Amino acid sequence: MDLNEYLLNLGKAIKEEPSPNVFTKKKLRILGVIRLSHETDVTTSPERQKEAIELWADRHDHEIIGWAVDLDLSGGVDPFERDELGDWLNNRADEFDGMCAWVIDRYSRSLPQWASFLQWTDANKKTLATSDDVLDTSTMTGRMMAYVFVMCAQWEREMASVRAKSKNEKARKDGRYAGGALQYGYKAERQPDASLKIVHHVEKLKVLHQIVAWRIDGCSLRWICRELKKRKIKAPRGGEVWQESSLHRILTSPTLLGYQLYKGRVICGDDGMPRRFAEALISEDDFKKLLTARQATSEKYRGGKPSKGLATPYLLKDLAWCGNCAQKLYRYTRVRPRYKDEEIYRCARHRKQCEKVPEVFLPKLERIVVEAVMEDLHDQEVYGKEYVPANDVSARLEQVNKVIDQNLGDRAAGVWDGRDEEFRQIMAFLVEERKRLEVQPQIRAHWRSVPTGESYGHKWVGADMDTKREMLANAQVEVVLCANETVPAPEWWDPEGDCQHREKLHSRVVYVRWHAGEEAVHVEGERELASVA
Repeated sequence: MDLNEYLLNLGKAIKEEPSPNVFTKKKLRILGVIRLSHETDVTTSPERQKEAIELWADRHDHEIIGWAVDLDLSGGVDPFERDELGDWLNNRADEFDGMCAWVIDRYSRSLPQWASFLQWTDANKKTLATSDDVLDTSTMTGRMMAYVFVMCAQWEREMASVRAKSKNEKARKDGRYAGGALQYGYKAERQPDASLKIVHHVEKLKVLHQIVAWRIDGCSLRWICRELKKRKIKAPRGGEVWQESSLHRILTSPTLLGYQLYKGRVICGDDGMPRRFAEALISEDDFKKLLTARQATSEKYRGGKPSKGLATPYLLKDLAWCGNCAQKLYRYTRVRPRYKDEEIYRCARHRKQCEKVPEVFLPKLERIVVEAVMEDLHDQEVYGKEYVPANDVSARLEQVNKVIDQNLGDRAAGVWDGRDEEFRQIMAFLVEERKRLEVQPQIRAHWRSVPTGESYGHKWVGADMDTKREMLANAQVEVVLCANETVPAPEWWDPEGDCQHREKLHSRVVYVRWHAGEEAVHVEGERELASVA
């Protein structure tokens, strides 16, 4: 029976002689029904509701045999799906004759659910009442009025939802916190005016900065998760185990910069520009490096292969290549029966049919490279790299261009959810802003070389493995190992050129070249800047 049919039957029954009010004819077993959306609401507290129901039962000479108390529960939840009331309705219906609640919306605020609930009470001969005597389903007129009251309650619930949605949209556009889960490192503080302010969570921020430093240094997500568990640092939701997927979302979310997301997109103001709702957790430079680390990982492990943690460093990592197949040389351990294990450099394709696989004892190759490079650079000054960020004009212009492209893409894809006039106003503002910024002096992000006041020879002594490898990388050292002289020399080899060295190692041939001083820093800096861009 649908709602229209049920109401039609009720209308016909009202014209007939109403049945006597059963509440006044005999003593009934009554189930007290209590529901509260927010337990902090003092005016409709469970104690107040219970007191009103008890007074109603005494006034009508009925007996309360139990209570169905559901707290922190919306009126939109079906009565049959509540924890306590649902148990009484589904499993203990024979223990009571009727139900009483404080007011009618304590039963339900949904008209379809209320219709189903009333049909159940009719089928099971249960009566419904409220402590204010507004509801009395022992008569047909009372049941008809019950629908009217619930329709009003449902309307109020839907209007409250509309008001809340409008309020949240306004708060998001104004750059204020509108509720929802916070990025790891933030917390909400209640202000004197009852509003919420998002501030840094000091302890979690320390953990976040350590995680960011690890990731920028090249640590994999799996390694970081294991390290956090080892240090007994709680996960965002309080668990013992950190998940790689959760950590990935944390490290790639724009909320690290203080932006707020809604439906996966950064919230923009009326001018179309992103709005910050809190102070950034990390710098924009570090955020770009995090995104670069993610891109490098996806390229390195294309096809879903999981990344590994930090490997033990070795001197020529990413600096030496096979002369035959141009693959990198990696460090391996050669196991020989009855002999001590040896560390060697070998072509990465040694198991993939590289026709002339070069192998060389690790200390010998490293000695040749170090002696050749350091003999030339021993007294030269070491130049370091310094990152020069873009000025406000350049950064702002980059952001404006990004927002323009995003809005145009949304419009073309049909996902723009605003009005046409709003779109035109936002785009007009952004275009004018771009014109204004383009005529101003700009400083783009770049690397510059700076002298360190220290020579290669002096810095090399006492340096650890990572520092030595970094010095060789800054000097643009390239090593090519050929299995024998039949393998052609690398294309860059010039027998008469400077800053290069050739040496035979048994049957193998080693080619080395490098750059010196400030020139090397410029080359390396340009390459790294391009990867960040």
